[in-house]
Amino acid sequence: MKVGVRNVLLTQHGKILLGERREDGVFQLPGGRVEKGESYVEAAVREQKEETNLLLNGIPKVWAVNHDVARGRMDVVLLWVDWEGELRCLDRKYRNFTWFSLKGLPILHDEWYGILRGL
Repeated sequence: MKVGVRNVLLTQHGKILLGERREDGVFQLPGGRVEKGESYVEAAVREQKEETNLLLNGIPKVWAVNHDVARGRMDVVLLWVDWEGELRCLDRKYRNFTWFSLKGLPILHDEWYGILRGL
């Protein structure tokens, strides 16, 4: 089973950061695979920096664990409220990254709606 992390960056105004994938226009939470020897937090910080140029600070809250048995994947979803840096789209798999209100989310894969509903 592949193990990954997904980051929920939540602003004080109730917005979250989502990336629009080039391949299908669907939005998703930033994140990726946990590499051998990495903790979930280390992987989350690395992936966020590689994809968005944002440096995550502090200790995240484990928000959810998403099992996708069909794809053989498990993602640990971490909630962050502290980060720094200038937002840039550094990963070619994304068109862009955008802040969205929780009440106005774009098209996401179904499993993410339930996870984000509790914020």
